[in-house]
Amino acid sequence: MYPVIASEREPQFSPWNRQVVFALAGAALLGILPLLIKGNVAAHDLQFHISTWNEVAQQWRHGIVSPRWAAMANYGFGEPRFIFYPPGSWLLGGLLALWLPLKALPAVFSFIAFFAAGAGMFTLARRYLAPRFALGAAVLYALNPYHLITVYWDFRVAEMLASAVFPVAVLYALQCVTDRKAIGGLAIGVAAVWLMNAPAGVMLMYTLTLLLIVLAIVARSVRPLLHGATGMALGIGLAAFYIVPAAFEQSWVNILGIFGSGLMPRENFLFSIATDPPHTYFNFLVSGIALEQVALLAFAFPFAWKAQRKAGTRALWLAAVSAIGFFAAVMMFRFSSVLWSLPKMQFLQFPWRWLLVLNLVLCLIGMFALGVARTKWLWVILIICFLGFIERDVIRQATWGRRAVAEMYWSTSTDGYRGAKEYLPHEVHLPPTPYLLPKAPLADLVCEIPCPPDAVKVQRWSEEEKQLQVNSAVPAKLVLKLYAYPAWEVRVDGSPRYYDTTYGGQISVELPPGRHDINVAFTRTVDRTVGMIMSAVSGIVLVLFAYFTRRIRAISLASC
Repeated sequence: MYPVIASEREPQFSPWNRQVVFALAGAALLGILPLLIKGNVAAHDLQFHISTWNEVAQQWRHGIVSPRWAAMANYGFGEPRFIFYPPGSWLLGGLLALWLPLKALPAVFSFIAFFAAGAGMFTLARRYLAPRFALGAAVLYALNPYHLITVYWDFRVAEMLASAVFPVAVLYALQCVTDRKAIGGLAIGVAAVWLMNAPAGVMLMYTLTLLLIVLAIVARSVRPLLHGATGMALGIGLAAFYIVPAAFEQSWVNILGIFGSGLMPRENFLFSIATDPPHTYFNFLVSGIALEQVALLAFAFPFAWKAQRKAGTRALWLAAVSAIGFFAAVMMFRFSSVLWSLPKMQFLQFPWRWLLVLNLVLCLIGMFALGVARTKWLWVILIICFLGFIERDVIRQATWGRRAVAEMYWSTSTDGYRGAKEYLPHEVHLPPTPYLLPKAPLADLVCEIPCPPDAVKVQRWSEEEKQLQVNSAVPAKLVLKLYAYPAWEVRVDGSPRYYDTTYGGQISVELPPGRHDINVAFTRTVDRTVGMIMSAVSGIVLVLFAYFTRRIRAISLASC
């Protein structure tokens, strides 16, 4: 029996049942087992995510439903982190931080990410593979080496969540060949990936574009392109409430700060030598794994092609999925440099991020090819041993020990935490100094003569609103412990007031003599309003499309 469906128009879905759920839960538990045994790992982005989740939970406790300004970043000076970082991961992380102890967050979040990745892959694989092969593809995808690197070396858990939705988006793109209803599913999948991780969103756009082009060529029809482009456009529209502000407000921050030393794509192709030994070691670790997986894909592809030919079907999906797999492999090598000049491709930073797509394809095609193997049990043992040795090295060589405890403490310190340089407002001309920032007063009044000690009273200092009262007999300048950003609006005695910025980027307000009430509020900018309107319109269009599609289908069935 070959794990090939009888017809692409009459799919035979592998069922969702308790066996599938238990298997995926077991795989997820296996994925976090080292965290349960050895404790938390000091991965690269651990402090960033823990501090973000803790801040989200704190703002929810203060009644702020939709956080925008990370008030404790840069040790209390703040940054617009929640405008630029996709909300999917920090919403889930904030929810967990409300109920769970800090030490449990990495393991619980990673368990959810592993389980979701397996579920996403099973949703795709069940459409094209027999039940046991679909489940095998899901388990392999959940525990693939790139996911282990993502959790134990980088803690890029937002990308893990995106990798869970990626197979679903690919599934609906494949179904655009024959099913117009797939447009809605594709739109939701595209929006979900963008709301989980922006680099994954960029990868998805190029992946789907190539996938749809190959489908159109093989099927000799423009229908995949029309349906796919419509779904992708609606997906971007659904996520516009995040994408539009994040794109428009890039000029307000130091967004190019992500391209620091050693963080450019040209410095991270496979087997690149970085400026520091640890980075070089990591590059070679990832490169070795990537090269092995590219070889596995090249080995499995002929057997998969043989399987679909023997089954007597024209598997359009196999050609399209193979194309994106080999494209992902090419993008990791230096000879693909010219392709990295494509729009927004640079924001992926690391070419080995294409392992996300490569593993998706490898798990699907590998299980498909396993169906024609004569000694399946032998290949299963070899696969388990291969993955076991790779993942043992990945986990064993991660950074364990007390550093993880220290990073947890730094992430939740009452003095605030280290900000992200790419989110630093562009008015900040002096780099933040961690040892000096916490000591700055919330409000500093500079008078022509020495100010009285009680000249400034801080009445309210919340994340998105500051209320102060100033009483000075001479002209004075009020300097706040708050980085300037166009969304901040200053009112003096109820009237809007233009504010200046210091060389260090703090808000500075000139005040005439007398008693004044100052209110500083984080307002909704025009771009955020436009993004919300676009998302609302796209949602309405999607609902209407689904309604009329069902109506047309019901009428056509009734007339038969």
